[in-house]
Amino acid sequence: MKSQDSLKESVVALGLDPSLSMDIAPEVRRAYAYQSAVGVTLICEAIKRKTYKEFWFEYHDDILGVKYNGRFDVFQVKTRESTKKWVLRDKEIVKAIKKFGRLENSQGSEIDNYFIYSNALPYLPSELTKNSSRQQISLLSLKEAITNSAHVPLESKYLEELSKLSASIGQSTKITTSIIFKLEFIKGRSLEDFREGLATDFFSLPDLQKLSVSKLHNLSSMIFQKVEKASTLDLPGVDIFTSIISKAGVPSRLIENKCVTVSAAKAMLDAELRLDRKKYRLKSGGIVATIIGCTALSGLYFYKPEAEALLEKSVRVVHSARNAPLPPTFPESISAIRAAKLPLDSVNLEGAALRCQDLSKLNLSRMNGQWIRGTGAKFIESQLYMANFTQSELNASSYARVTADSSIFDRSNMLYTDFSDSIVRWASFKNTTLNGSDLSRSDFSQSDLSNADLTFTELKDANPDFS
Repeated sequence: MKSQDSLKESVVALGLDPSLSMDIAPEVRRAYAYQSAVGVTLICEAIKRKTYKEFWFEYHDDILGVKYNGRFDVFQVKTRESTKKWVLRDKEIVKAIKKFGRLENSQGSEIDNYFIYSNALPYLPSELTKNSSRQQISLLSLKEAITNSAHVPLESKYLEELSKLSASIGQSTKITTSIIFKLEFIKGRSLEDFREGLATDFFSLPDLQKLSVSKLHNLSSMIFQKVEKASTLDLPGVDIFTSIISKAGVPSRLIENKCVTVSAAKAMLDAELRLDRKKYRLKSGGIVATIIGCTALSGLYFYKPEAEALLEKSVRVVHSARNAPLPPTFPESISAIRAAKLPLDSVNLEGAALRCQDLSKLNLSRMNGQWIRGTGAKFIESQLYMANFTQSELNASSYARVTADSSIFDRSNMLYTDFSDSIVRWASFKNTTLNGSDLSRSDFSQSDLSNADLTFTELKDANPDFS
């Protein structure tokens, strides 16, 4: 196998710049995979909240959602590499609205909403730029103006933008106005973690919270493959060559294959869940048989109390919060762990969304809490020895009466944080914002607070004397 350097030399010998890739195939494949992942997320939401009966993939549009009342929602999935926000004049947005226009023209009375689902946000003017020339190219600003047009006539800048957009998509202003009125924007996951995040979608479903993370990943892959199959022409030859031709000129089974019903997806999950339960019963039966053949002491050795199973589930829930939306049962899991006094040494909660969560009276020694979003979180009386909270959002959080020797809080935002009556020796707070925080009666011996902002910080009886 060639080394990286020899590969670079080969590329240079061909007269190509190795830093510039001319192949867009990886980006295209990722965009299609992202679209399939969106389909999986919508199916999970439909199972949970009964929002849709079925979905059609790559049929008239990226995704069609059919409701139980027979009406439709239409989804266009758009991805972009940069963090630049979408505006009305972006080529991909115009292309999406053009597709919506064809459907609105022919079946608009049956369509409730048009959705643009993207990893990037739409541009929205701030209060400071509200009257700027860019306001009319904001999708959300134009939609708001159209929504309010029944009471307030559209301003000339919005009328001009509507006219330009109508010309670009080849539709009347009336059709374009109807599309924008029905248009909604959904911000999805990033391009880096959309596959991993699918397990979180399944974790939120009834009866699946007891499954392991690896099992949830397997289930998400199974539904993902079903969506991908529906998005392509993937059918066995016998199904194609025995299918009648539809009025669209293609075998009817190719069209039928593009539909994934929510009930079918749920049936697949239920079947896997039943299989998992069956395996568990067989395993349990084997354990019971072993116990019967053993002494009473051996039986006690193999017995697993229900409380222990609950704790295992609780620990699994806590670990799943890393770099993911907070699991719905996170507070209950923390309460169970706290009641059992189970230590969470070295727990990895990097990037977790812990806003206003209560993590008091826990042993979190050597915890990895980098990039935590923990505004208002409580760590009161917890053990935080050698914990790492680098570059975290911890404004208005409470660390009262903690022991946090050798912990790291570098470059974190900790405005109005309560560190009163705490032991925080040999810790690091370099470049940390501690404005308005309470450090009174705490021991910060040998701690590094270089370049930390201590404006309006309460330092009464703190050690050392910061004054």
